[in-house]
Amino acid sequence: GKLVWRFRDDSPGVRRNEIAKLGAAFARLDPSRDRRTGGSGLGLAIVRGLVEAMGGSVTFASPPSAGLEVHITLSPS
Repeated sequence: GKLVWRFRDDSPGVRRNEIAKLGAAFARLDPSRDRRTGGSGLGLAIVRGLVEAMGGSVTFASPPSAGLEVHITLSPS
């Protein structure tokens, strides 16, 4: 058995060429945000690091209908 979490938001989505940047430390895809207005680009990197430390995986997808999907998969040890 596996434990799978799937999250989806209703954002405009992420361009395909930027999906690989998600989960990387200090990567921020929204150019209008800077450190003065909040966010350092560490949230998804922390999630990815914790999940991978537990032997799991995190994947990101941007469906054609818009939004972002995050899938977290953990296998019991």
